[in-house]
Amino acid sequence: MSAADSIVKVGTGTKNMAVGVAIIAATAALGYVGFKAYRGAQAVSKAAGEAVDAVGAAVNPTADTNLAYRSVNAWGSTITGDNNFSLGSWLYDITH
Repeated sequence: MSAADSIVKVGTGTKNMAVGVAIIAATAALGYVGFKAYRGAQAVSKAAGEAVDAVGAAVNPTADTNLAYRSVNAWGSTITGDNNFSLGSWLYDITH
């Protein structure tokens, strides 16, 4: 085996190692990007879930936190000056 043959073998091995390192680096980069995308999707999903919960509470007809209940009581509080105004209590008071 000549010196030139050993140089070629070393060069080929180095090329293969460089390709291997490049593949590992690309895989790591794709893994990192995939992880970040996954975490971003989790954040979006959480925000969407919170938004759905907030809308659900605002339109739930049986909840005392729904939009109509809060609006009517806010208007009643403004008109009467009673900070604890409740339409239901007010109707009860005038009918009994």
